Amino acid sequence: MAEIPERTYHRRLAKYRAGKRSKGPWPSPKVDAIEAVAAKYAADWPAWGHRKIAAMMRADGHVVSTSTVLRALRRSGLLLPSGFRADRRSWSRLRKRVFHDPPTERNRVWQMDFSEFETARGGIWRICAVIDYATKYCLAATVTPPRGDRTRWRACAARWSRLNGSSPSMTCGLTAARWTSLMLGTS
Repeated sequence: MAEIPERTYHRRLAKYRAGKRSKGPWPSPKVDAIEAVAAKYAADWPAWGHRKIAAMMRADGHVVSTSTVLRALRRSGLLLPSGFRADRRSWSRLRKRVFHDPPTERNRVWQMDFSEFETARGGIWRICAVIDYATKYCLAATVTPPRGDRTRWRACAARWSRLNGSSPSMTCGLTAARWTSLMLGTS
């Protein structure tokens, strides 16, 4: 019939007709005990998955398993979707293919990302972030009023000259709509 013994079927049917649940929800005292702490870690570090949160909780002295943290975050609605970081990995692979011999020392190649965000009132915020390629450390981030690309490049070149004492060379490529990525290196 349902690939279970007939006696089990009739017992479950009787419980169902009586309004009793035949299975769960089972008590989970460990998940109940760590749910608030796991939610705090997830709120403080929203890009982290349950494995990293569990590792940090263990490093801070909490006795937890990865699966318990997974259940606590799922119950709180804070569990990241599967494949959340897959896009970052694909961008990393693409970035590594740019160089024949990728730089391994800091301050050899800087990456500048320009982005524009339109406000509800029609204004446009332009943001420039300067990131060291090897260390992935954000060196500077500026928010500027609307300007042309030439003025933007002159401002970045002036900043480069102040920091390094040399003139930059530029390789420019469009990465997405309204995004321009500039790779800077000394020439």
